[in-house]
Amino acid sequence: MKYARLLTLVFALLFLIPAAQAVELHIGSTVGSPQDRIGLPVTVVDFVDVAGFQLYLTYDSNLLQADSVQEVSISDVTDNVDIAGEINLNWLANAGSSVTLADDATLFVLYFTVKDGAEGITSIEFTDEWPLYLNEIYDVNMAIMALDLFNGSIDILKSGVDDPSGQMPSAFELKQNYPNPFNPSTTVAYSVDEATDLTFEVFDITGRRVDRLLLGRKPAGTYSFVYEADHLSSGVYMYRLSGGNYSQTRRMILTK
Repeated sequence: MKYARLLTLVFALLFLIPAAQAVELHIGSTVGSPQDRIGLPVTVVDFVDVAGFQLYLTYDSNLLQADSVQEVSISDVTDNVDIAGEINLNWLANAGSSVTLADDATLFVLYFTVKDGAEGITSIEFTDEWPLYLNEIYDVNMAIMALDLFNGSIDILKSGVDDPSGQMPSAFELKQNYPNPFNPSTTVAYSVDEATDLTFEVFDITGRRVDRLLLGRKPAGTYSFVYEADHLSSGVYMYRLSGGNYSQTRRMILTK
């Protein structure tokens, strides 16, 4: 009887002790077409007192090319995107320190270019398939913390068409960037109703041109791309899309 009571007490105490919360990493999802450059934000939940991580990411190199990793919430992330199909990410806080981030904060952004001829759906996922690379996250004592990884996806559509309805646009249109305000990347979407050579330009409030991108010749369709403004200062800017006899301008706000 004594042992039965003792076991009952032990189980009761175990249920009273709260389970440790796992750090969650969520990879975003998006839509892209061949030749599009797209960004996938990696957001966090329960990123509390984290002192370091070692992550290994694989992707379908037949459909995507990894371009870069942009630091957002932490600095000094070491990344390797030079091997096709692999991204290695490592970070360690200063000795004896750690970082806590608010839920849904963006940890970093993964940038990919969609390869020509890619269509269908490809999943982007973290994996610990190779023993050399581990998905591990550490506390200030360098103890391994619980980690849950949530995969995102890229829906790859026909070349240049980002409209799942498949309907061709009936007019030249430059859409409002999103998000706005932004820091330092934002998505710019536009539509053309006929094959057009396109130029994207950015101007400051004095009218001085501060950036110019040649988007090339695009057939009729709806498109989007990620504009990176890390080289610009905070402020209000005008962005303009020009092609053929058409031109449209909108305003965007950069906050750093």
